[in-house]
Amino acid sequence: MPRRKLEESAAAKLKRYINKQVEVHLIDGKTIQGILSQVDEEFLNIFLEEAKDGQGRYLPAVFVSGGSISYVSVLPSTEDITRQENLEEKVLELLRGNSDLTISEIAKLLNETPSKIRSVISKLRRSGLIDSRSFKVR
Repeated sequence: MPRRKLEESAAAKLKRYINKQVEVHLIDGKTIQGILSQVDEEFLNIFLEEAKDGQGRYLPAVFVSGGSISYVSVLPSTEDITRQENLEEKVLELLRGNSDLTISEIAKLLNETPSKIRSVISKLRRSGLIDSRSFKVR
């Protein structure tokens, strides 16, 4: 008997982000940001609270028809941003002490995945904080 992979519906995936800040991109090119409050299972209609439109106008509540949605982006929370900044500082501090560390070694020391460390190092290189060809801190 073949095994079937149970697929989670788009509505179920979106519901995981209830009470999170989202940006809704509409098919007409407009955007609305707000706190995701409800998701309709059948038509993917969504309800946002504390929203603002693309011109920055405050909207206390917005109903968005599922048929008008192009895509929805979940925006990072201030906690996510702070965590990312702290991780960047920790990576810089480690590299100041020893620029010969590998990505795997840094990941183990900081209890992170190598892919996360690669991402942080790429960002630090783009911002000019570490040398583009080595891990030397500038």
